[in-house]
Amino acid sequence: PVRARIISISDTGVRMRPHHVYAQLHLRVQPAQGDTYEMDTFISVPALKVPWLVPGRDISARIDAQTREVAIAYDKQ
Repeated sequence: PVRARIISISDTGVRMRPHHVYAQLHLRVQPAQGDTYEMDTFISVPALKVPWLVPGRDISARIDAQTREVAIAYDKQ
């Protein structure tokens, strides 16, 4: 996992599965090796986790190097 800071988050208005919000995140990613970079991504967020995804918060995430797909490690926060 890498550390990423949430720069911004916005609700797209789309709901996925019961109780999941489809959101757009702008992240500043701090990989263990290499330079820090910023990226935008869309993720499905469990509705109960939305309140703690706020700008300025550091999160633990997995990012696929090729597709830039993001998975937030909710249990590692």
